[in-house]
Amino acid sequence: MAVTLPGGFGEAAPRAALLGSRIVSGALTATILMALIFGAAIAFFGVRIDGSVAGFVGVLLAFAALFALLAIWRFDWEEPAGSA
Repeated sequence: MAVTLPGGFGEAAPRAALLGSRIVSGALTATILMALIFGAAIAFFGVRIDGSVAGFVGVLLAFAALFALLAIWRFDWEEPAGSA
């Protein structure tokens, strides 16, 4: 028997909300990671971006998309045992 608390607490979140939160979390993590990597490279090694800014932003977006897709791929869609 499932226990549901008043106000909707204890109910399962819709799959779309779980999927969306994984995408946003993965993309945000990737963006912060790239900012730290390039910030350290610029500060300690004198790295410069000689190409176009649009191209660099495109690489950042592609990295964020890849990271987010990997976060989705790791998501377990199976129902827990005994939830039926």
